[in-house]
Amino acid sequence: GFDEIIFLNSSNEDILDEARSANIFIIKDNILKTPALQGSILPGITRDSVLKIADGILDLDIEEGDVTIHELLNADEVFFTGTAVVVAPVGSVSLDSSKYKYTGDFENSLTKQIRDSLLDIQNEKIKDPFDWITKVK
Repeated sequence: GFDEIIFLNSSNEDILDEARSANIFIIKDNILKTPALQGSILPGITRDSVLKIADGILDLDIEEGDVTIHELLNADEVFFTGTAVVVAPVGSVSLDSSKYKYTGDFENSLTKQIRDSLLDIQNEKIKDPFDWITKVK
């Protein structure tokens, strides 16, 4: 009955690793946090792109390190990144028998701003400040 699974660190089950098919990010008080690249955390291109957009375009504070279950459950916004999902917002997380909802307005969220910025760069709707776009002759 769930769309995704969040894996926990095998040596400390209070710390998140990533989702089944994507990297996980949380936003709290304009800080974007994601697990650091170590162990099983995949160094995805979309993950890296989101970090650069959050820092370079949206001027968010970035933290790469341990993300606890407590931080996940108390986040303002949560989203996954990956090649297939690009940037996908999380509406709720279930733990044991409790459901924790993220009730923010997606249309005005930082998650949407990150997603839109990435897609707008890819589709050349805005100037590419990172030199990612290469013209093919």
